[in-house]
Amino acid sequence: MLIDLHCDTLMKLLDEPAGGDLYKNCWNIDIEKLRKSHYLMQDFAIFVDLEEFADPYRRYEEMKEVFDTQMDTYAEYMRRIHTFEDLEDCRRDGKIGALLSVEEGGVFGGSLEKLEQGFRDGVRLITLTWNYPNELAWPNGTEGADKGLTPRGWEFVEWMQAHGIIADTSHLNDQGTRELLERTEVPVMASHSNAREVFSHPRNLPDDLLRLFGEKGGIIGLNFSRNFVGSEPITAPDQINNPRMIFAPVTEAEYHAIATGKKPHPPVDLREPLRVSKAADIAKHAKYMANLAGVETIALGTDFDGIQPFLEIHDAGEMEKLLQALKDVGFTAHEIDLICEKNAWRFLAETLPRR
Repeated sequence: MLIDLHCDTLMKLLDEPAGGDLYKNCWNIDIEKLRKSHYLMQDFAIFVDLEEFADPYRRYEEMKEVFDTQMDTYAEYMRRIHTFEDLEDCRRDGKIGALLSVEEGGVFGGSLEKLEQGFRDGVRLITLTWNYPNELAWPNGTEGADKGLTPRGWEFVEWMQAHGIIADTSHLNDQGTRELLERTEVPVMASHSNAREVFSHPRNLPDDLLRLFGEKGGIIGLNFSRNFVGSEPITAPDQINNPRMIFAPVTEAEYHAIATGKKPHPPVDLREPLRVSKAADIAKHAKYMANLAGVETIALGTDFDGIQPFLEIHDAGEMEKLLQALKDVGFTAHEIDLICEKNAWRFLAETLPRR
């Protein structure tokens, strides 16, 4: 079974309704695809770009309404995860767990009252920053000894950890991540991050932080984005086995139009090398991270529906490609089970509220 710690499907369902609903859509994640790959739980992030929306909290409320509506509509297949026992119930009765998260702690505007409302709304994980500084902390690319968490950020984290909301360091800068790992007693998560030594990008984690995650009982979800995986560009379609990949660079708007049938699929066009995300290279990150931090530290955080369509693993229904890639780099069946489910299960048992 699989547990994925991050996706942006709610954004697609809200902004591109022509693409379908949570049961079946043209994006990376829907119930049909999750069931095909035997998912136990999927995290659904409420992502808000603070510079795009004048009222970020209103955007949060709109996306939460989409989540609630879809959960009510498809309660036969999915269950909201508010407590660890909810996840245990999913294992027992075969439903897919749905964990609600927030990707951008700035949506709460530094308000503890709004944070508490988020908990009542069912939010159980918060990515403290996205790509901008906010009231809580500074993002990747804003390093400095004084650029860890703010005093309000620590108040948020203390409240979160006391009540069972997971602190997520993906997008947080190295200083803030280091502070959280060193100072908190409850384990923290990097829901969708890779290894910087394998591919140099500030969103990936350096070796010292990988080790700290291992020492502190945290987990790191493997991110599938081509921006963080670092696969070599392809020059011919037969170099990657995915006929559904869009073999031509397109804008986000064009991709949405193609995916929803408003524009025809572009012909194969590889006059210039195209950078994609290959399963074998995701597995390389996993191997490196496991060797440095321990295999018990590695989990899945695909970032599906928040990343570009240039993916060898096209969607959640094709996760067998990752399982094979992990096997190919030497992971045993037991270790693959740890990466795909058991490590996240252990972490959630330690961090989610109990009934």
